[in-house]
Amino acid sequence: MSDTDTDQENEVFFRNELQQRERPTSHQDENQVHEEQEPTEQDDQWLKAAFGKLVHMQGQMVETLEGVNKMISNIQRQNEKTLIVQNSNIQQQNDLPSLHRNNNFAGEPAIQHNMLPRSSISYSNHKCNNSTKIPPFNGKDEWKVWFNRFETIANRQGCNDEEKLDHRLPKLQGSGGAFVFTQLHRETVDTSNYHELVREINNRFRIIEIPRTFAAKFSQRHQKQNETAEEYAAELKRLYDRAHKRRDGATRKEDLVRRLLDGLRDEDVRWEVEYVKEPRDIDEAVYHVVNYI
Repeated sequence: MSDTDTDQENEVFFRNELQQRERPTSHQDENQVHEEQEPTEQDDQWLKAAFGKLVHMQGQMVETLEGVNKMISNIQRQNEKTLIVQNSNIQQQNDLPSLHRNNNFAGEPAIQHNMLPRSSISYSNHKCNNSTKIPPFNGKDEWKVWFNRFETIANRQGCNDEEKLDHRLPKLQGSGGAFVFTQLHRETVDTSNYHELVREINNRFRIIEIPRTFAAKFSQRHQKQNETAEEYAAELKRLYDRAHKRRDGATRKEDLVRRLLDGLRDEDVRWEVEYVKEPRDIDEAVYHVVNYI
């Protein structure tokens, strides 16, 4: 055989051998591809299951949120109903007489207490009484002073408006009683409207005074017969403070001392205190006047 034939045979042999070796490799590749495809299908199934669970959880969350919204709506409606009831009760109390609206000494609900007739209401649970000695108002005394005294004592005793009215009416005498019981409309007294009665009396007996009026009274004020130095000084202070509310302290001291000395009835005392003692304020001047021998 020639070398050419030998080479051809060798080439055929190696080609067949190579093909046989490549076949298992191709089969192995197919198995590898098949194995690589199997995990992908499992992943798809897992994703589908996870998505299903997610959808289920989302549905549960929606149901939970709907339940919470319903609960909030119910609470809001309940609060609105409660607020409406409270406003209604407040309005009813405002429409009722002031006695039962402002004072409830028996500890009962205001509406039930207001349904009782006036004669059946007991005031024995607190100390409001008419035993305090308050002088009657006859129209000659200063109304504001009498009113403030009465109100202070009545409030400290826990009196309500109805009881204040019961205690005040007998105290109105002289021109004060004549005004209330003859000039006012009967409904003002019969309806037990305490504040309306006070307003009417205040309009009748109040004294309208402006700072200029008090300034004039201060400049003309002299010590009266049988008036002590302390009383005289106290009246000067009252008039000055109402006439000159914005005066500085130094000017106030000087003006009060000057007015006190100028208004003293005893000229010897005036000279002694003014030129010998030389007081710095009205209190010191009063001290020297009282201790003058």
